[in-house]
Amino acid sequence: GDSRPDLDDIPVYKSFFDEHDQYERIHIHLVGVRLTDGDEEDGIRKRRGWFGLIGRDAVADPYVIAEAIGDDTGGTDYFPIHRHQFAVLKNCSVPLWDAKCVLIVKKGGCDSVRFRMLDEDRGEDEVLMDFELPRSEIPDATSPGSGEWTEFSRTPGAGTLQDAEFSFKIRVTDCADRIGSDEAMVALCNGEAIEGMEYSEETLHGLSDEPCDNALLQCFRRAPDESSNAVIWVLGRNDCFMHPHVAKRLLFPSEDGEDRNYDLYVLNYNMNGICRGRGFVDDAHHNSHNPHGDFDVYIPAFEQALQIISDHYDYEHLLGYAHSTGGPVLLNYLIERGDADFDGFIFNSPFLDWGYVGGDVVEFMLENVGFLERIGALDMDSKMGAATTPEALKDTPLHYLDEEIVLSAWSARIWSQYYFPWGSRPLYKVPMTVGFAKGVTGVHHKLEEANKKKRAVTSKPFLVITSRGDDVLRCEETTSRADWIGPGRCEIELKHNGHDIFLSDDARDTNMAIEMVGVWMRTQGFR
Repeated sequence: GDSRPDLDDIPVYKSFFDEHDQYERIHIHLVGVRLTDGDEEDGIRKRRGWFGLIGRDAVADPYVIAEAIGDDTGGTDYFPIHRHQFAVLKNCSVPLWDAKCVLIVKKGGCDSVRFRMLDEDRGEDEVLMDFELPRSEIPDATSPGSGEWTEFSRTPGAGTLQDAEFSFKIRVTDCADRIGSDEAMVALCNGEAIEGMEYSEETLHGLSDEPCDNALLQCFRRAPDESSNAVIWVLGRNDCFMHPHVAKRLLFPSEDGEDRNYDLYVLNYNMNGICRGRGFVDDAHHNSHNPHGDFDVYIPAFEQALQIISDHYDYEHLLGYAHSTGGPVLLNYLIERGDADFDGFIFNSPFLDWGYVGGDVVEFMLENVGFLERIGALDMDSKMGAATTPEALKDTPLHYLDEEIVLSAWSARIWSQYYFPWGSRPLYKVPMTVGFAKGVTGVHHKLEEANKKKRAVTSKPFLVITSRGDDVLRCEETTSRADWIGPGRCEIELKHNGHDIFLSDDARDTNMAIEMVGVWMRTQGFR
């Protein structure tokens, strides 16, 4: 499970992953449409009713596609690292996105970046604006943490955009540099990053002797009494610990004199994280799968992990940290076993509702998988939305763990800036399984029931930090449902960070998230 399949027959993949220093990232901050004369009637012209006669005039539903253009950008239709579509803004004549994305291209392979603004329609989408920005006008590449944004404005000619300009910013970073490097992760695991800190892995046994019921605890710890605090870090679905940049600034001792003496324990619950790389997953599409359809199966791993932690040292503070679906995993433990072992919690974009996962129809199915399973339409191992090999690769499909896999541009963008090994986190598209979906929905139901009965899940202080830039969950759902967890909440809503606020496209957004979590920890006496 730890070995990457051979990519020699697919040059697009091979070049991206084996020659990544030959690429660069074009970061785009899309501002949107600004009026040039202040007239509220300006902006996008109204769309007329059918034949100009039937129905009311309508305001446009605009969206923007940014795409690198060139003979050899490194992107394709099946691996669109060079293209991004911004959200549709409904009924908006002066659309402001204030959103960020990153395009990845081969150095020297991009001639221009094309911007198209279109009006979403039931028929063919109307082009509202279409222009190209030459690469010669785009700034040179810098390291991820440096380089200023260059602002651009374009005023379209005659057409549907009236007395307005299209505004955006661009900066470029070199793919030879990362925010979270492989060297930093290797140093952490080799005990070279922090003096006296050693790395080990503990196997946690589940309900059966089957490998799929095993979990793993990664331990980054110093000798007893060297660290006075600890964090148990619960992964999200298809996640891994790839955050040395966070641990270094939030948890581990530093030379700046600030007291942050934490040990770190990463819970790779069943079939997730490094479990696949250690041979506990035998189906590529079952990464993070829950064959039981119940998150109670993770409780034994939690109990064993907490025992290992307490056996090592009687820490002054133990914090629980969870990202995405790690939220329901941790919350389910608290509902079933209580919060006595913990002093506080940090939830990074916790998965408290189904968000953008597949749209309304798929969300309905996911929320009702229990019924579909009971009538025999699905079983726990059923895979929903499994990717199929693109037509262009039919003769050279990728095989891994007895399945055909399709590499993910979404995951590749993360890997480009925050390194993780093949066996730790999927670089390919992984379908949701009925078992995992049923488990998530089961915890959601428990939370709803507790809320109806006015029973808090925890009385301890906790932070929920999320972002409007989250492309997996809806930020407003995350913050509203955070109230169900307990009264000791503190909520932080960021703007441009990603689903994992610590793995954002812009290093400065990531750094801001780290600083804000650090402030909360200090105010609670955890630092």
